Amino acid sequence: MKPNLIIIGAQKSGTSSLHHYLNLHPDVSMSATKELNFFVETLNWEKGLDWYESWFTGTQKIHGESSPSYTMYPNFPGVPARMHSILPDARLIYLVRDPIERIISHYLHQWYGKRQDALFLELLADLENKKTRHYIHTSSYALQLSQYTEFYDLSKICVVSLEDLKNSRQQTLARIYRFLEIDDSFSPIDSTTIVNSTQVKLRTNLIGDLLLSNSPAVKSLRETAAQLLPGSVKTRLRSLMGSKQKPPEITSEIRQVLGNALQDDINRFRELTGQSFSQWSI
Repeated sequence: MKPNLIIIGAQKSGTSSLHHYLNLHPDVSMSATKELNFFVETLNWEKGLDWYESWFTGTQKIHGESSPSYTMYPNFPGVPARMHSILPDARLIYLVRDPIERIISHYLHQWYGKRQDALFLELLADLENKKTRHYIHTSSYALQLSQYTEFYDLSKICVVSLEDLKNSRQQTLARIYRFLEIDDSFSPIDSTTIVNSTQVKLRTNLIGDLLLSNSPAVKSLRETAAQLLPGSVKTRLRSLMGSKQKPPEITSEIRQVLGNALQDDINRFRELTGQSFSQWSI
């Protein structure tokens, strides 16, 4: 079965929570694994359509998945063309947030995972740095959306802000339900859960790096431990994996640099969507 709903991003904008909320609706079935990344050529495209379709079963009206990598052009080019070749009638949801706050969250996600070691000042002030350009491109929402409007009519793309999802959750979910043409009066019981929140900030040590590695053997061990170990033991293990550390601070000067780099794109994004995003800092 092919899906008919794709949450295309953006990274660190609440896609895990929205995936969770939508899956609570009786007319919706979201993939058990959130980020399938099928339409990214260098990730899972080579696994083939049979592999992709195997994730979608059931009799619900809507079957969907969520992969923020789908709005990471130019790092991952060609995604909308591949998607349209397989799912020309799909509906897309683009979840966005204050573009500077998204960059900060994205950066800290990398920093806590030890994939980013430089301080904000050293990296984000350098607009020619490859990593900085990736952060900025991912927050360049007009750039990302324009890749899709070459293939999908805007009426098939629902743009939602994280700020609205947080501050007016039920109204925002109702708008998404109407976009999907399902019962918009449904109110999920568990709509307060925040999935993948970074409230607990742990930077891993050598033990944590080992236990969180992508080795198949280690991944299998983690899954078994998650099922068998009592909560108290898992809490103790987490405490041995790293330590809480104060994150690097972002200065007003860096915010200004990022704002200047993003301003034109965000202006175009407001024009494209007809939304004001008045809560944003730029």
